[in-house]
Amino acid sequence: MTKSKTTGQLLEKSETRRNFLKKSAAAVLLAPAIMSIKTFAKSSGTLRLYCWQGYLTKDTIHAFEKATGIHVQLTTYGSNEELYLKLRATSGAGYDCVYPTLDTIATYYPENLLQPIDESRINSENIMDKFWYSDLEGRGFSNGQRYHLPFIWGTEGLTIDTDQVGHDANKRYSLRELWNPKWQGKMSLRPKSGMVGVARWMVGSDRMRAIYPKQEAMEKVLTKASRFIIKNKKQISSFWTNATEASAAFTEGNCAIGQTWDTTGILLSESTNYRYTCPSEGAFTWIDGPSITKHARNIDAVYEWINFAYKPQISAMNVNVTGYNSVLNPKIIRPYLNGRVVNSFRRVYGEQDIANLWPWPPMGIWTLKMFAKFVTQIRSA
Repeated sequence: MTKSKTTGQLLEKSETRRNFLKKSAAAVLLAPAIMSIKTFAKSSGTLRLYCWQGYLTKDTIHAFEKATGIHVQLTTYGSNEELYLKLRATSGAGYDCVYPTLDTIATYYPENLLQPIDESRINSENIMDKFWYSDLEGRGFSNGQRYHLPFIWGTEGLTIDTDQVGHDANKRYSLRELWNPKWQGKMSLRPKSGMVGVARWMVGSDRMRAIYPKQEAMEKVLTKASRFIIKNKKQISSFWTNATEASAAFTEGNCAIGQTWDTTGILLSESTNYRYTCPSEGAFTWIDGPSITKHARNIDAVYEWINFAYKPQISAMNVNVTGYNSVLNPKIIRPYLNGRVVNSFRRVYGEQDIANLWPWPPMGIWTLKMFAKFVTQIRSA
């Protein structure tokens, strides 16, 4: 079954994602009309997936191959930049399905690297509205056509060593706490998000979101934020670019506090004295999901894969191993989740934390170049 209205129809009515978020504040799906997905012949052959490292489990892939007879050829990458450069080099060839982060999707449009998604072929009734319609604001649409689907989501917030910082499980620290002189030489962050974090407490999160699409204003605020970081570089123990480096900053570098992905902090907290928490300004939020490449060879297999991954049992199978959050309605997927995952989510995300989530604003080519310039300056310093 599909949503009662396609997102394209809603775009025609000039509805906004904020309106949908208000309508789905309780994370309850709109009552869908009774519609059946178009029936397609069973796919075969090979499905070439290019996905983030650690996103898909072997069990999930094997279950799909057993159910459909389709062989999955999985290749992984470690950053959005790596994905973009690979597709750009091949003009959108080499893979059938890729998993870009929503805020980067607009960078693929100018070079025509992706093809539109047929929403009528997507079994979307179990997806929470706030994620299904998030593409309206995240620019997952171009010329009224969808190019991105939500699959998993997560956050970037603060991981703290409770022995050094404090044991109050209910306290929410500001992003500014990273720059408290007490943690000099004991703080870790990712250059790009660390810079935006500084900008958010400098100008305010709402204003930062408004500035994001304005090139001149963005240049000004990132200049100010990068200069602050360079001036206070003694505060930083290490930069990280992946989960392994982020974790090592604590386990090997003795950091007291750091800006990390949720999975990093949650995994640390399961066996040690660390705690992951959403900052008081709201956690950075990302949404990743499938897109179809311009020169995909096995399109029917792509749709079979996407719908298979949206099954509650299959989504839960993946979440139980990876720790990432599903975009499916919690009431539907929860019976299949293990207690560890459910408890971790409840421990990290209170009602106010969910209300304060700060989705990454969409980027364009100029945004990528601007970030690259300032990140280079920060690292060089």
